[in-house]
Amino acid sequence: MPTEIRQARPEEASALDILRRQAIEATYSVPLDRSSFADLVATPDAALAERIANPDWRVVVAATTNAQAGYAVFDRDRRQVTGVYVAPHRQCEGLGSALLDRLLDDGPVGADAPNPVAGFFEANGFERTGSTTWNGLDAVSLRRP
Repeated sequence: MPTEIRQARPEEASALDILRRQAIEATYSVPLDRSSFADLVATPDAALAERIANPDWRVVVAATTNAQAGYAVFDRDRRQVTGVYVAPHRQCEGLGSALLDRLLDDGPVGADAPNPVAGFFEANGFERTGSTTWNGLDAVSLRRP
């Protein structure tokens, strides 16, 4: 089934939040202790619908005719990627990279990424610039020139 990458719609926020939780669970359950990310899985992203509707944010979604397969969020003011989430059964298909390509425009862009996913950003042209935290997890700051 073909996957289209397009702007997210506010009415998709609930489905995208479920996808976010599934992606976090699948991505972090092997390298991290569950207690370190359980709150991220349990807590809804209450701001997602507002970000989708706000022109200062850009949210793109990868979707088939039946379901959303992933999404990515970009804060235009800060020029910062704040999340890339792909459904567990669609990970490693290139959807995350395709979402980034559609999400970003020209110019430098930053991202803070938990250590288990820093390699994804590096594979997409980002370089490590330091250490930080992301939602309470050890993370790296990255920049794409």
